[in-house]
Amino acid sequence: MTTQEFFNKWNGKLIDFDGAFGAQCVDLYRQYVREVLGFPQTPPVVGADDIWDSYLKDKYDRIKNDPNAIQQLGDII
Repeated sequence: MTTQEFFNKWNGKLIDFDGAFGAQCVDLYRQYVREVLGFPQTPPVVGADDIWDSYLKDKYDRIKNDPNAIQQLGDII
């Protein structure tokens, strides 16, 4: 599935990937990883900011947020 197809499928809908705590941003991230990237899931996290330290380093390129970092379609920010 492409990023645009994912957007078209889920736009305006709630995603509760794990069925706990209702729809949250980590649920959106996990659904995107499953449907678009096809990567294994990162370890469980307490909050979304924990992904910054627990992401699968062999699957993602980490780009530090600075004024020169321009997001591209499909980037996870």
